[in-house]
Amino acid sequence: MNDRRLLTALAVAVLLPLAAAVMAQVSQQDPEWRPRIWVGGGGYGRFWRTPPKWAALANFDGSFNYCRAYFSADRREAGGSGWDTDFPGADNNFSVRLGELTSVHVKLDKAGQPDYVVVRLTDPLLFRCPILHMEDVGVVRFSDDEVESLQAYLLKGGFVIVDDFWGTRAWEQWEYEIGRVLPPHQYPIVDIPPDTR
Repeated sequence: MNDRRLLTALAVAVLLPLAAAVMAQVSQQDPEWRPRIWVGGGGYGRFWRTPPKWAALANFDGSFNYCRAYFSADRREAGGSGWDTDFPGADNNFSVRLGELTSVHVKLDKAGQPDYVVVRLTDPLLFRCPILHMEDVGVVRFSDDEVESLQAYLLKGGFVIVDDFWGTRAWEQWEYEIGRVLPPHQYPIVDIPPDTR
């Protein structure tokens, strides 16, 4: 059984870079090339995870970048893997759909795919992200520096989208951690009624 898993991991390690190289060639030869939905995710399985694609200044040119927050988790849940839940598939898919369904200009990389990035909460490049996406935040534990930086980001007009809660414990942990960032007596969490227009 271990030999089969090793063989599978080796096959993936060889085939993924080969597929990326083929896609890069196609995108250079076909001026009508458009980004496609990426199927799969790196946070699945025991043997490999997609490493973060860290944000760099060159990623930001005024176009839309899907910015994913990197954070520490204090545990793992059955349905998630921490900061990299659904990474990088969700990042790519959101970006492709945004480009298809709106007039927002999505930044593309050299292969013609969405230029999504991962950003630490203490990285100054966080302030280049108008929207910050956070997955599986029910396991997050912010450091004091992360609290301070995320608070500054939000108070300057940054916007955070959080997703993927697994039960009451996850919600309560997120509520506590975001309460350290935005004190609940000043910034209460409220439910939006379904009939709000």
